[in-house]
Amino acid sequence: MQPDAGSQPQVRLEEIGRERNPVIIIDQAIPGAGTLIDTAASQGVFSRRGPYYPGVRTPGPRAYVDAVGRTYGGLICDVFGWQSEGMQPAGCDFSLVTTPPEELVLYQRLPHIDGTSPDLVAILHYLCGPETGGTGFFRHVATGYESLTAERHAGYTESLKTELAETGEPPARYPGASPHFERVRDYACTFNRILVYRGNLLHSGLIPEDLPLSDDPRTGRLTLNTFFQRGPRGA
Repeated sequence: MQPDAGSQPQVRLEEIGRERNPVIIIDQAIPGAGTLIDTAASQGVFSRRGPYYPGVRTPGPRAYVDAVGRTYGGLICDVFGWQSEGMQPAGCDFSLVTTPPEELVLYQRLPHIDGTSPDLVAILHYLCGPETGGTGFFRHVATGYESLTAERHAGYTESLKTELAETGEPPARYPGASPHFERVRDYACTFNRILVYRGNLLHSGLIPEDLPLSDDPRTGRLTLNTFFQRGPRGA
């Protein structure tokens, strides 16, 4: 999965929001990305895991994780300040959004985080097109937080709980406009685009209300979701 001359990655770095959190955007991220869809369709056994993700998942290929680490590990360590410690894999899954809006639980109707540690980086690889929406990053209006650390989490949770008690829960739809959150940046689902960001940023999939939520990897909103954390490989 090394880039070739016919498909050079296009890399840019943005610092988003008031907190200036880094996001790496890589277009044409890997050659032959369509083979990953074939892998998901032919080898993946998708299932629901826990109450958080609004769809189904199956493990991603270890070869993919290794290739991403080789190709982009130096860039990721430079951007997130991990040069001396390095990084190690912390999970990889193919993911398909399949939950209808009317079946979303409260957590799925709000922006979320993947964890409070700033040393966990998410790599979101779109294997779908712009018709499937995108990904948004948010600020919680009352606290001003765009990312949640362990120190911030309790205060944020209490503030949001109070707000929802006063205004009611958000409607049964995927996150978008909300009186409690404002979107600071969004990125479209461009096939073979990778986004790299800290997992403690408030974010959400931006799912069009009229999108057919297929459970077929060849037609659905398929992504590869990989995590790396600070530390030497194998630690």
